[in-house]
Amino acid sequence: MPQGRRRMRQASNNFLDRLAARRRERLGWARAFAVVVLCAFCAELLAPHAALQDVIMVYLAGVAYVALHEGLRTSVATVLASILLFDLLIVPPRWGLNPLHTSHLLTLAVMLAVGLLISTLSSRAQQQAALAERRALRAQAMSDLAAQLASARSHAEVERTVSAASLAMLGSGCRMDLDGRLLLDQAGRLLTDEERELFRGFEHQGRLAVERCVFEQRSTEATVAAERERLRNTLLSGLSHDFRTPLTTIVGAATTLQEQGARLDDRMRQTLVSSIHTEARRLHERMSHLLDLTRMEEGAVQVSPEWCPADDLVAEVLLSFGDRLGRHVVDVDAAPDAVVWCDARLVEQALSNMVDNALRCTPAGGVIRIRVKTQETQWWLSVSDTGPGLPPGATEDVFRKFYRGQAEPAGTGFGLGLAICAAVARLHGGSIAAHNEGGAVFTMRLPQPQRLPLEEG
Repeated sequence: MPQGRRRMRQASNNFLDRLAARRRERLGWARAFAVVVLCAFCAELLAPHAALQDVIMVYLAGVAYVALHEGLRTSVATVLASILLFDLLIVPPRWGLNPLHTSHLLTLAVMLAVGLLISTLSSRAQQQAALAERRALRAQAMSDLAAQLASARSHAEVERTVSAASLAMLGSGCRMDLDGRLLLDQAGRLLTDEERELFRGFEHQGRLAVERCVFEQRSTEATVAAERERLRNTLLSGLSHDFRTPLTTIVGAATTLQEQGARLDDRMRQTLVSSIHTEARRLHERMSHLLDLTRMEEGAVQVSPEWCPADDLVAEVLLSFGDRLGRHVVDVDAAPDAVVWCDARLVEQALSNMVDNALRCTPAGGVIRIRVKTQETQWWLSVSDTGPGLPPGATEDVFRKFYRGQAEPAGTGFGLGLAICAAVARLHGGSIAAHNEGGAVFTMRLPQPQRLPLEEG
């Protein structure tokens, strides 16, 4: 069906082109007729006051004008009509065909030669101009096609782009096989030499674009494979390193309880059980981070935002740290009536990871500041510390998976906490950034709608 519509459109365009050509031809004859009539009128006014040779110049000027602007046939007809009118209206006796004097015949012959010469030169100049215009159009078409193909990323996009260019310039779309060869949709259509040259140019551009797409695809696949291998090695290294310490503690404590439990006092047994519980909880926390980040990146986490009191979010997170906060000074700056738009569960997890990162990187006695700032259409949540800060050039790397700072002690995690913060920000349509200001500062910016008066009440 689309091919049938294209053929109907092409037939309609051809008919319109022929109709326009006929209209231009009729207008040319009309202009030539008007010029001849005007010359006859001017010659009639000039005849009583000038010699016949001078009157002929009037007709010669009209012939030159028609020959310059119209075709060869129109020019010859204008010459013949001028000769006829000159004989009828000017040469005595008037209003009759009379034998022309030799000088008149020579002048009229010159007029005919001038008309033919001017018409031929004008026609040739018009052909050269038309050829130059067609070449400019072809060059522009090739340039536009190259610019459009630069953004193509697949064989299908290349084929659509080249087919659109072919339809615009040749009146017929085309198909491209896997080798980059083009086939016109209108099978059996004969192309002119210029059209064939343009079509070959389209084919060459399309083949280059397909080769580039294949190269980019292979390069992307190689990059993805290398990144996947790097992440796999990093994950295995993290698992082997970060699981070894807590597992060693758990196995050692369990073995001690199993082999020497009867000889240990209650205080020692409670200490061993507590260490098993602590290390098991730490393992569970790290695996939860890994699974949460995987689910966020796969789009398996649905965001359910609602209006939440900012101080409640912060208080809930700080409460979960218990005694870990006792060695640091925690400064909270959040208006008591501040209300923010977010998924409380996800934002609490992100804030918990930022606070945990600050606790691990800040020495005992350091200050951890938590700030919440709201505006009409967005709000900010920032956590800063008085630790050593971020290494130079690491303000973006800290949000990559498995990244660990130099200030973090070994065996403290997979380096997924801040990556989860970045994922939470993206899920909310916001962003997260890091910079140094004494210590490290992490700021998460999230959008929020304007609250209605009913909601505020």
